[in-house]
Amino acid sequence: MTPTDPLLALDAVRDRVDAFMRQAESTQARYLRCGAGCASCCHLERSAFSVEVEAIRRWLSAHPAVAARAEERLPRADRCVYLEDDDRCGIYPVRPTLCRTHGPAVRAEGALGWCALNFAALEPSEVERAVPASAILDVELVNRMLVVVNAAYLAASGGPVRQPLRAALTGARARATKESP
Repeated sequence: MTPTDPLLALDAVRDRVDAFMRQAESTQARYLRCGAGCASCCHLERSAFSVEVEAIRRWLSAHPAVAARAEERLPRADRCVYLEDDDRCGIYPVRPTLCRTHGPAVRAEGALGWCALNFAALEPSEVERAVPASAILDVELVNRMLVVVNAAYLAASGGPVRQPLRAALTGARARATKESP
């Protein structure tokens, strides 16, 4: 297995998750209030599987201006370093799966969860009845796929299972400088 194979597998997982989330968001649209520019969930330090951090690192090396802005925000612990000043995600195309699945109702560890801004008019017990099971992502299934992809990545490259998102900045700018003509 080459070092890029896990990254291609990650792309395939992301494509499936994104397609499902588009369908879920469409089905749940009348209850959803969070969206672009809503960043309440981005005011935390997050971690991701190492393969996801590597994908972010590679993307940042091709987008040095985004990396530079994120590096300026490194001292801040009150928000994700990739959250731009306009409260939009600076790494949106390569954001981790955790971010891709936040907002609509999803199932994790057997429980239904969603962004606190959504489903405001419903009691928690009503959400389960309001949203068809076919429109609820099972996060555990996605995580199983990510564990397999991450294990392949770690077998090829080593490293920890998960890393803080800010770790993607390590080496991104150096790689961008080295790869530029």
